[in-house]
Amino acid sequence: MLLYKQIIDIVENDVPEDVALDVVKGGRKKAKSEGEEAITRFLRTYKPEERLAKQALLAQIESSPLYTEPANDVADSHKFGWNRGMALKLETIIRGRWSAWFTILDKQRFDEDLDDIPECEFSMFDGSAQVKKMLDRCMSHAYSSGYRGHDFMEWLGYSLGIAWFEKPDVDERTLQHWYDTFDISLMMLYPSDYLSTFLIDYQGQSGVGGYYPTPLNATMMINQMLGFGNPKIDRTVSVYEPCLGAGAMLLPSESLNLIGADFNISMVKAACIQAFLYQPWLLYIPHPITGIHFSESEMRINRYFEFSCDSNIFHGDSLLGEYRCPKEIFKESEELVDIHINPLDLRKNSALKWEKEFMTIPWDEMAYEMKWEIVKAQARSLGFDCVASNPPFGAMNKFTMEQIREYEKSNVAFLAERKAWLDQLEKTPSPHTEEIIDFTMSLIEEKTGQLSFF
Repeated sequence: MLLYKQIIDIVENDVPEDVALDVVKGGRKKAKSEGEEAITRFLRTYKPEERLAKQALLAQIESSPLYTEPANDVADSHKFGWNRGMALKLETIIRGRWSAWFTILDKQRFDEDLDDIPECEFSMFDGSAQVKKMLDRCMSHAYSSGYRGHDFMEWLGYSLGIAWFEKPDVDERTLQHWYDTFDISLMMLYPSDYLSTFLIDYQGQSGVGGYYPTPLNATMMINQMLGFGNPKIDRTVSVYEPCLGAGAMLLPSESLNLIGADFNISMVKAACIQAFLYQPWLLYIPHPITGIHFSESEMRINRYFEFSCDSNIFHGDSLLGEYRCPKEIFKESEELVDIHINPLDLRKNSALKWEKEFMTIPWDEMAYEMKWEIVKAQARSLGFDCVASNPPFGAMNKFTMEQIREYEKSNVAFLAERKAWLDQLEKTPSPHTEEIIDFTMSLIEEKTGQLSFF
């Protein structure tokens, strides 16, 4: 904890390099810990001319609505999101993806020629030993006090103020140990899929629900083969991972349009933490971005977007297409909203839900709320440019099998009802039956002339 406070103070106060190195090492000639050694190496490669630019970005971070005041001591670590502000600042100093994303969100536009997205080079080896030692120290104390990996994960996610997490129920001695021992800067300095291993080592998740994490070098290779591991590719390509795990498949992606879901809530929580560290646009997307989700030339939303929440990490069953997500990902105890992606239950398909009204009511006579629901339904139904996944192999759980059988029966009845009113509609042409056969977003734009507002 103290080490990355030091690195932020050094940059904000423009401390000379020789003084900064002396501060980190506590006046010793050599670094004492792996954290000190890592930060010492980082400061030696930090160019002096970069400091002024970083100081301006740190001011931007402080003005963000996501920024929280840092904890002064362990007593302050009882607050939701007590470490989010420090973590945002630290990431900005080390890499700068959050500040780049805030800039894009503020102007509501992504320009591939103008917006610089800092690279994040993942590795299974660089720094992994240091991070593992740190996590081992955190967990050895936790085990001796009767706590498990779940408790540490809750503490970490709660410190970042992510809505999926609750205040950890651990004693003060353990909180003090974690506060003193855990250094998030190591995970930022050496990007890797640390929490996949953590879930197996400390939460016993190996084999649970068919979970066997895909090695990071394999997911890096997959992204390279698909073209998403190269920063020169189209960053607007939408990539969906229906079996997200801790995020291994999406972490190496260079796309800014990532969506992921998992059946296991522990995986969802781990993926949220790693998205915070490395892929902010996966964790936090409060509104559509022109150039990513919205096409100016077509004047319409042209890629998948979910308006009901501000995150693209969902919890639920991908075989059913039914998920839940906090409405606001950085709000404590936030309500969960239902999310449906190509749901097997056709009655939950929002595009079909509003189909009859859209085909029978003239657009200019519709209530604003109905128009908005139709726009949101169309944005959900656009699909994805790519689905990249290494799904679990094994027997399907009993609940899912029963749901599939129920939905198969329900869908037969639904389609019969739909056919009946479509047959009736053919006899009584609606105000725009002929134009809406293909049911596309371009038609909505044609009718309103104002879709760009959305």
